[in-house]
Amino acid sequence: MQGTQLLQQRITTGFNCGIPADHFHGPTALNRDGDILYLYLPYKPTGQIALKGIKNKVNRIWVVGNVTKLAHDVKMKQYWSSVPGIIYIDVLEVVLDKDVTVLAVLPDGKIDLYRETGQVIESN
Repeated sequence: MQGTQLLQQRITTGFNCGIPADHFHGPTALNRDGDILYLYLPYKPTGQIALKGIKNKVNRIWVVGNVTKLAHDVKMKQYWSSVPGIIYIDVLEVVLDKDVTVLAVLPDGKIDLYRETGQVIESN
């Protein structure tokens, strides 16, 4: 079996539906335990990609298949608010697959999504 076919079989069997579309621009999947999130990039990103509404701390993000660890940064997270920040992931052009690049996100437990509406700041 070719490497790509083996990888595709490993990624697509035994997985659950991913997270709602308003959290990531692209298809997603979760492993059976719900503690690894897979982000599918069927396009060539022109910079950082954003992952929104993840309450968990992210321990590691890597490219499935070549195990390249990717840098990420959380922006717009206020220390006093329960609203999570936006996770920006640096996807280098050298790690992109010619068809679909798959990223694995390893949080510090099962994925916990923020599904509430935004909060208004009433006083400063």
